[in-house]
Amino acid sequence: MVPVSAVDLGYGGAKVAVRQHRPEDVESPWAVGPISDRLEPPMVPVPSDKPDLSSHVVAAPSPRGALTPRTEGPPAAAVDFVWVGAHGGAGVTSLASVTGLGLAVSQRWPAPDLGWPGRVVVVCRSNAAGYSAAARMIQEWASGSVPGIGLLALVVVADAPAKPTRALKTRLHELSGTVPVVLTVPWIAAWRDTPFSADPAATRVAAAVAALITKEHP
Repeated sequence: MVPVSAVDLGYGGAKVAVRQHRPEDVESPWAVGPISDRLEPPMVPVPSDKPDLSSHVVAAPSPRGALTPRTEGPPAAAVDFVWVGAHGGAGVTSLASVTGLGLAVSQRWPAPDLGWPGRVVVVCRSNAAGYSAAARMIQEWASGSVPGIGLLALVVVADAPAKPTRALKTRLHELSGTVPVVLTVPWIAAWRDTPFSADPAATRVAAAVAALITKEHP
């Protein structure tokens, strides 16, 4: 039998059994060096007056493929922010028209060098395709690939009157950790026939965006 000894780990008398290597074991490809009879306790960092927060900063990797293009030409009006549709049919035109706030663009980043505001609200529908499109644009922003752009919030517009599935809830939860704020617009049946009809939910979302801008620059 192979001799076995107990090594004191130094944590409240806890011991672990350690195999003692014999000379004939050295030639084994699985053999390791003998473990010291005295194991040093793990090093514990000493807290300082000014904690180092560098480890909490996570930089998103640059997305693969071509980046979302910029707007071409100056904006139609001077506004504080832009509703950016992550995909076609996200609802940006309805949001801008109904609330009277911001400008709407689809699948493009505004170009601040052409007079567009750098503040944006990314808008998507509450389905798998919508979340994937939004995630792509959020990654571009988080990686620093679109300089001059400041993401205020992600607005999710319901794509159906039914409740979201568990998978969609999980996906939205994952996205919520990558953006400053998530705002939701419930299913608005009237927009199927009259996309630009007024609705209190859209007004509340626009007011929330305006509040974010005021908080940023009181």
